[in-house]
Amino acid sequence: TTNWDVLLEQYMYKKGIKFDYNFNSEYVIDEIIKSKTLKEKSEDNIKFLKIHGSINWFRCLRCGTLQVCGSDECGQYLFDDSKEEKCNKCGQIAYGDQVQLKPEIITPTMLKSINSQLYNNLWQNAAYQLQKADKIIFCGYSLPIADFEFRYLLKQNIKQNAKIDVVLYHNDDPTEISEGYSVKNLLPEKRFKDLFSGNKCSFFYEGFGEYFAKNISKA
Repeated sequence: TTNWDVLLEQYMYKKGIKFDYNFNSEYVIDEIIKSKTLKEKSEDNIKFLKIHGSINWFRCLRCGTLQVCGSDECGQYLFDDSKEEKCNKCGQIAYGDQVQLKPEIITPTMLKSINSQLYNNLWQNAAYQLQKADKIIFCGYSLPIADFEFRYLLKQNIKQNAKIDVVLYHNDDPTEISEGYSVKNLLPEKRFKDLFSGNKCSFFYEGFGEYFAKNISKA
């Protein structure tokens, strides 16, 4: 995913679904996963790769350790200036308006900095998973021009015989647009067809709930 939110994680925690961020680093402290069952590394774990970071990831500016925080603590670090930030690895504390833990996210701009060990590992893992895939499902992703690094990753690693399903909503449907040809060219469908001209792309405009309800039995 390119999203920063933790909605999917909260659902998986609630349902006891095992997943793995695939950090591949010893310099990570996960404060959320307390259950031994959820900690176990397994091929059955869902590989959940957040290639633009996450709002619950914070890096210590002193020792470089990445901390995965719970939603309550995450909100305090982001929005409560009175919350004292403390690294659970080196113990360094930031008092007052000092900053000790930096949010690990990549902002949606044309200039993105992904040249760190964390993102190198995540993007290489994403490339490997894409190379193995025979079917790709994009959910609610419009393939924006600003994501040119991710577009390149997709183009370089998705096989030409891989089937692609794009799940969007009514307001992205070209058939629902009464304006001229130039407006339709600005919609996601045109960008997907241009980038994956050699693949079979199918488009669904009823949202992901309807998509999976209709297609899950066919998978």
